[in-house]
Amino acid sequence: MKIANLPNLLSNFGATRRSIEVLGKSRAFRALTRLSNAAIAALTLIYGLALQMLMLAASWAGGRLLRAMTRPRAGQPRAPVS
Repeated sequence: MKIANLPNLLSNFGATRRSIEVLGKSRAFRALTRLSNAAIAALTLIYGLALQMLMLAASWAGGRLLRAMTRPRAGQPRAPVS
């Protein structure tokens, strides 16, 4: 499929029948498959980025909580280190 025909498909997106007539069934479906594969890849990357940010926040919060729990309170002796 030529890249020049892709704008034809996108400009006629509302008129599906017309775009299929212009490009032909196989070319139209190949173009839509490429677009959907790109959309799936983009969503996967966004999902991975969101998970990475969530893990970063959880690691930071866990470290803060662990430090707060192991810090001795005022008036209490330090725990022995073995």
